Amino acid sequence: MEEQKESKALEVCSLVFGILSIPCCSCYGIFGIVGLVLSIVAFTKGKKSGLSTAGLICSIIGIILTVVVFIVGMSSPYYEQIMQQFQ
Repeated sequence: MEEQKESKALEVCSLVFGILSIPCCSCYGIFGIVGLVLSIVAFTKGKKSGLSTAGLICSIIGIILTVVVFIVGMSSPYYEQIMQQFQ
């Protein structure tokens, strides 16, 4: 009899999105939020492995970087000039 192998697709996806959230922190945190949700889903399904933990940590770092980039961008002296060009 063959044993069913457990799929680690959810954990790998959470890690991939978590890693992508760090260099793509200027993309409004989409990758970080998706990675965070996937990590939480993996934890609730009982898959507490190193992959899902690393995905959770990377997602949190990516979200924090997104907030920092947003705050720094809003406090820039060039922000008002850029917004006037769009209007």
